[in-house]
Amino acid sequence: MILIAGLGSTGADSLVYIARRLTGAIAVVCMPFRVEKVRYKRAEEQLGKLSCEVILKDLNEMLETLPDVPIHLAFKTFNTEIAFEVLGIIRALAK
Repeated sequence: MILIAGLGSTGADSLVYIARRLTGAIAVVCMPFRVEKVRYKRAEEQLGKLSCEVILKDLNEMLETLPDVPIHLAFKTFNTEIAFEVLGIIRALAK
């Protein structure tokens, strides 16, 4: 099972809960911006609780790699990257 969530939120609490109970789960998770200090700290705690395979994406890297791109286009690119990573996982598992 592939689980996807943004860390630092209550939704990610559910992902952590489910992932800890599944064998062979893969979590694709996203760290919030560092300036979101409370969410970032909570995300670090949630990440530490994940015991499954984790693919970690970081919104801060998006800002570093796409500094002059309008934010809506940067998020579109970021979301596309996540989609391709999930597709790659599905293809690898299907072999």
